This record gives sequence, C-alpha cells and structure tokens, in this order.
Amino acid sequence: MLNLLYESLPDYVDVAGRNCPVVTDFREWIRFHDLLTDKEIPERSRIFMLSDWFRTPPVILTESHLKALLDFYHAKLLEPERDMPESKEPPKRKPPVFDWKLDAADLLADFRRCYQINLLTVPFLHWFEFCALFRTLPEESRCQKKIWYRSVSLSEIKDKNEKKRIRKIKRDIAIPYEMSDEEIAAAFENHF
Repeated sequence: MLNLLYESLPDYVDVAGRNCPVVTDFREWIRFHDLLTDKEIPERSRIFMLSDWFRTPPVILTESHLKALLDFYHAKLLEPERDMPESKEPPKRKPPVFDWKLDAADLLADFRRCYQINLLTVPFLHWFEFCALFRTLPEESRCQKKIWYRSVSLSEIKDKNEKKRIRKIKRDIAIPYEMSDEEIAAAFENHF
C-alpha cells in the first residue's frame, strides 16, 4: 500500500520486474475506462490501443502489460494489502454504480464544492490523487448519494414507502448495463 502522505505517486507500472512509464493525469485514465467499455471498437483494436497509456509503447503488448495497466486504473496501490484466498471462480460482475460520463456534471460540482478543484481547468491531477479524493467525497455529495442509491439492496429496506421511493430513484438514475448470459440465467434461477 502506498502512503500518500510521504511516498511519491508512481509514474510507471511494474511489468515483469521492469518499470514502464505511463501517463498519470486523471483525464487519461477516465479515457482509459471509456476505451475499455466502448463496444463499438472491436476488442482486438481496443487492446492494441491500450499501449497509448505507456509513455514508450511496448513492441509487444503482453498480458502482464494489460494487468499492470488495469491495476494502475484500479489504483491497487492505494488499497491495503490483504491475504485473500484465491477463488477458483471468477468474481461476479456487478452492475456499475458510477459512470464517468453520465455522472460527469455531479463529479465536476462535487470536486468544486468539496475541494475547490475545477476539473475542467486544473492543469494536472495525478490519477491516484484523483481516486483518493473521489473515494473520500462526503456522504452528502451528489456522487456518493448516487453510488449509495445504485448499490443499496431493496431487500435491506423494510419500510414499504421508503422502498417505493428508493426504487423510483434507482430507476431514474440507473446506468445502462448489459448483463451477460450467465448473469441472466442466475437472475432467473433466483426468481423461480
């Protein structure tokens, strides 16, 4: 885990023991996410385009390069190190609770209101600093409220009127989400 208070923010990723310099501005990593989720670009092209996040693109983009980029995107160095037993099953995909594009206006307003940072004009903001600030937005921020509403399970809400109110809010702020065949089958299994 990186200590933000005194350790330098990384400008590289470790690929098989080699430090490979990467771009670090937050805008580039939001663009990275957009590229990963753009279904209009063929997967092979998307993978090839990921080399743009290296300051010196590798001759051959390996799985290790891709994993390193994904770890940087997820800001893994900001998370506490945990000894987690490896699961043989792939992690369950959950519907997204935040969307950089759909929620951009709320994000801009929250950063300006909470941190006095104008994300449109700030010359540079390291991705890890941006992630730390984003993750610690106050509960009353628009972004955190949206995340809560999108992630709360209606089964946890006991009051009928409150459940109805939250269901409407969830519907109003839902992020378009394509379920995989496995997720659709699992959803039907739970209801029949």
